[in-house]
Amino acid sequence: MTKKRKGLDDPKMAQEAVQLLALLLLPFSALVAWWYFRRLAARYHLGRESIRVHESGKEALFVALAESTKAGAPVVFSLLMLYYGYGMSLQTEGSESWLLICSLLVFPITLVWFAVWSCHLGAKMIGVLIFEDTNTMVLPRDPANNTARQDFFRLKWFFDLMRLDVVKLGEIEKMTRQSGVKLFIHGAFGTIGLRFSSKQKRDECISAIERTMKKSFVRLDMEGFT
Repeated sequence: MTKKRKGLDDPKMAQEAVQLLALLLLPFSALVAWWYFRRLAARYHLGRESIRVHESGKEALFVALAESTKAGAPVVFSLLMLYYGYGMSLQTEGSESWLLICSLLVFPITLVWFAVWSCHLGAKMIGVLIFEDTNTMVLPRDPANNTARQDFFRLKWFFDLMRLDVVKLGEIEKMTRQSGVKLFIHGAFGTIGLRFSSKQKRDECISAIERTMKKSFVRLDMEGFT
């Protein structure tokens, strides 16, 4: 005997449920990001810096919406899998429960993704901080710096999305610009890649570093003209 549950085969109801979940997750992601932002602000003494380069105005809003959507999309997808997986298992008396099992395994992973990516937004809103008194700079950590053997398989690259780094300004050797909004800072610490919402923000960061150190880093680098 086939069991049915009202609404499980209604695509319109499923679509409305997904849209509602997506709307509910956006502000929740923003709350997590704000909480994490406050934690980082206290840890790295936000407000005491000499110069801060960060997203502001409409750009900050667009970045927040985009990152919150990235955080919530996998969760919505996994909940949709649960919805159809549970319905499929009821209608076929459990003989087709593979989708339900897969969704139960995926759902916790998407929750971790949601938390880390929301915190990533909080870290991104901190921006780049320059402290002239200590000759240091705080900036988002670059996950691409991780090695496969030591860090990749331990998912360090993933959790680095929510962390910041502190580097000595005196260790910077050069900077290169690439792909319009990317900036790479090279030095004794390796290479750190930063991505901004616009060329203006990228060049503002370069200018702040050069002004603080009273030294030009991109003038002789051909990538500096892209």
